[in-house]
Amino acid sequence: MIQGLLFDFFGTLVIYDERRVHQRFPRTHHQLADHGVKLDEKSLINVIDQVFTRFELDARDSMVEFSMADIFAVVLNGLQIDPQTVDLDQLAHCYTQEWSVDIKPIKNVQTFLRQLQREYQLGLITNTHFAPMIKRLLKKFELESYFSTVVTSVEHGNSKPHPAIFQHTLEAMTLDVSQAVYIGDSYRADYLGAQGVGMNCFLVGKHARVPDAYQIPTVVDLPRYQLSTMG
Repeated sequence: MIQGLLFDFFGTLVIYDERRVHQRFPRTHHQLADHGVKLDEKSLINVIDQVFTRFELDARDSMVEFSMADIFAVVLNGLQIDPQTVDLDQLAHCYTQEWSVDIKPIKNVQTFLRQLQREYQLGLITNTHFAPMIKRLLKKFELESYFSTVVTSVEHGNSKPHPAIFQHTLEAMTLDVSQAVYIGDSYRADYLGAQGVGMNCFLVGKHARVPDAYQIPTVVDLPRYQLSTMG
């Protein structure tokens, strides 16, 4: 019998744009300029994006998560500035606030989670490089009270689809894998990750390699009648 529902965050509960160079980062640029960075804003953001991309490629196979502090330390070193002279967490706060300014919750997601909470224990597993951003967004969208457990990859150490982050969350929620279902939007990170520990997974959107019964238009279209037949 299903007792717990585990959710992805980005692309599942909130609408976001994963790109990092299309928006403005004036406050981030200003902070770094104060520390001696001579680049204009666009050039600086492109440098950050290039370092970010290298980290992502390295982490894809290892599934060991990196942090925004790691990113900025490399960026600053490359610009001949000692990272120890900069508050990297403050810089990460500023950057992630500017990156996430256009993020919006899925329509009706709060009502949806409130209804589910009456029947199930709810948990959240999200890949992120800065945990305070997730906590801030959950609070901003008034979603924090619905989740008994929130696990971020940067705090856990492994990113989805590594099985350890799924197993850790299930243990924190005192659930057996047969008692839980995962809901996400990424075939690799969410579907393969959940399947890798033996957990059923619904995916938002169209996915050629996922059975039709496990594809949903949006998270609020989760077929609750189907959940009652699982486990």
